[in-house]
Amino acid sequence: MLTTHKVTSTSAGVTRAAGTASSSTKIISYQIQPGSNIILDRDSVLMLKDRGTTETANQSNVLVKLVSATQKKVGVLADTSYNELKYNQDTRIQFHPISGEERIRLRPFSYLEVWANSDQTIATATLDFYLTAKEEAL
Repeated sequence: MLTTHKVTSTSAGVTRAAGTASSSTKIISYQIQPGSNIILDRDSVLMLKDRGTTETANQSNVLVKLVSATQKKVGVLADTSYNELKYNQDTRIQFHPISGEERIRLRPFSYLEVWANSDQTIATATLDFYLTAKEEAL
């Protein structure tokens, strides 16, 4: 049976790091906790919000990677840019990393990483992260 799985910046397994300006930096690392698989499908939503300095639209890139528990296998889940921002200089980026009928199962101890290449520094203190997906109990 599938239930809703919600992750925020303060959830167990989430590590935030500051992003370096004009450099691709891992800003979020979420290690899947034991006891369930996380299912990413077209209903999954990933959202980042920098409550600090305003990002410049179209000049920042976001890369979402899936990393195996042994960190020997890496897959790119989504490669998007801040051109999805609203034109009023809103600093949120929200997207569905999966389109179509594809489903990706993240097993315990594997990682979901979010990398950003921004024209400005992304501060840890002002970075919020949200993920809504499905959870499958083991």
